[in-house]
Amino acid sequence: MVSNTHSSLAEAIGGLARRKRRFAAITSVTFLAFFTALPVLASSTSVLEVRAFGDISWAYVYAASLFPIGWALSLIYMFISRRTDASVDQIVGSHDLNMTDRFQSGGAVK
Repeated sequence: MVSNTHSSLAEAIGGLARRKRRFAAITSVTFLAFFTALPVLASSTSVLEVRAFGDISWAYVYAASLFPIGWALSLIYMFISRRTDASVDQIVGSHDLNMTDRFQSGGAVK
């Protein structure tokens, strides 16, 4: 039989895993949507052929915007990762788990 402590630990870890998977899926889909929209718009419409600034068309502006979008998504991912790490530390602390000592001593986690 699984103890109440193990059950609540499993629920807490499961919740973190679900949030992590959902966030990774949303960020991946967002970036892929922006990334694949460039060739689709460039090949099937004339929207990106219009001049944006002087001799620069919207195709160049859109392509150049992919870099800041990638950076922004990376920064958001790092922020969320820090928050997730803090949640893991809180879970470990609240369940009186000292994982570092167990792994450093070579002992199995029970």
